[in-house]
Amino acid sequence: MTQPAQHAPFIARFPIYTAAFCARESVLVLAGGGGPARSGVANGCLLLHLDAARAQLLPIGELCTGAEAVMASDVLSSTGTGTGRGTVVALGVNDRCWLAELSVEGGADGLRATLRLARSIQADFSATDDGYLRFLRFSHDPAAPSLLVGGSEGRAREWTVPELRLLRTLDPGTVDAGHARADAPDELVDGDLRVLPELGLSLAAVATSAALFVKLRAEPLRAIPPPLPGYAFRHVRVLAGASSAAPPGLLAVLNPARKGARPVVCLLCPSSGRLLLPPLHLPRPRNVTALAIHPARIAFGFAD
Repeated sequence: MTQPAQHAPFIARFPIYTAAFCARESVLVLAGGGGPARSGVANGCLLLHLDAARAQLLPIGELCTGAEAVMASDVLSSTGTGTGRGTVVALGVNDRCWLAELSVEGGADGLRATLRLARSIQADFSATDDGYLRFLRFSHDPAAPSLLVGGSEGRAREWTVPELRLLRTLDPGTVDAGHARADAPDELVDGDLRVLPELGLSLAAVATSAALFVKLRAEPLRAIPPPLPGYAFRHVRVLAGASSAAPPGLLAVLNPARKGARPVVCLLCPSSGRLLLPPLHLPRPRNVTALAIHPARIAFGFAD
């Protein structure tokens, strides 16, 4: 992998835990917060316009979530999805999944963006009261879009969109990942879901820090260990092949266990777990906490 071109960093007024691109509107959703403690740190989402000409991220809107931080997000465009609405933004707020509608307006005086809450359900069912969602990922299936959600509970669930009816549950706790397991399921840190009609397959991937679990078509979940020693999984995305006939790959971001080491980005084969390209070391020795992929760009967020 080659080093990507970089935009000037945007400094938010709260820790960033999640990021998502709205490609059609050229809007980046940054979300996070300081949580319920009275620290004076805000909670919510910032909506930024990606100005490619000036290589800048310009604030054009925000959504305040009160005393609850946003830990996960994703975006679904209505084009070809049959949702009957415009761009939909999914937000993970504690153990609940919010669906909000994005609206972008403006003219010569600049752009303005707003988010309107449309639906909310409980999507994490941890035994403790402090459970929360770590990821939400749209399938982008043109025939029947769905949303994969997971977090503290250690299980991922797939829901219909926009109705939010449960379709299936993925449980990594049933898979031998080759490492010692606690009495409770390992917390999921990220996941992704992609339906590729031209290849006749669906691919789901969910990750704990110690293993990546992959489900290809109707096959059972399979565990993949970190490709580099001393690293833990933090993010995973399913990437379509370069052509309609090419198989997909798994983009994985791994944070180092050793202080001062740099995070790495890896492209993995879903069926074997082998590296498809040499790992890319990010320039800063800081753990990645958010990832968003645009057709031509990748955004990384850091909370510390």
